[in-house]
Amino acid sequence: MLSDRRVTLRELVLFTLLRQRLREGAGQPISTQFQRLEEVAADAHVVVSLVALAAAPGGVQAAFEKGAAVLKLAGARRWRRSRSPARKIGGALERLRHLAPVAKPGLLKACVEAAGADGVFRIAEAELIRMVAATLDCPLPPDFAALDPKSWAG
Repeated sequence: MLSDRRVTLRELVLFTLLRQRLREGAGQPISTQFQRLEEVAADAHVVVSLVALAAAPGGVQAAFEKGAAVLKLAGARRWRRSRSPARKIGGALERLRHLAPVAKPGLLKACVEAAGADGVFRIAEAELIRMVAATLDCPLPPDFAALDPKSWAG
């Protein structure tokens, strides 16, 4: 990450998972600060956008729209990469961690919809979904968990 001053998708996933598992208080219950997804709608759109960016080239907007439709939040706007994407994504994930447990599965379902928008699941998309699930401390959606990783595209 520091040697080339760029953060690859794989590095982002690994760094986020390590940070979540090694942080102070890891393994402790996560406090709820947001009851409804609407309270962190912009953060939810950042995460769905991130998964959409891992979609096939040219299909980013369609993937985002499919995922955002699951969220049913007003003002869905796709996040565009910024100069410090890791900070933006990290902040969004940190706030989403504090979402009420009953609201978290909907966000994961939106990520799965974005990833599968073109009918193909890629390894990068699957890694992102697993990272989001681990960060939120939320189980994977059953349909996604049942997929055979051997069928995923590279």
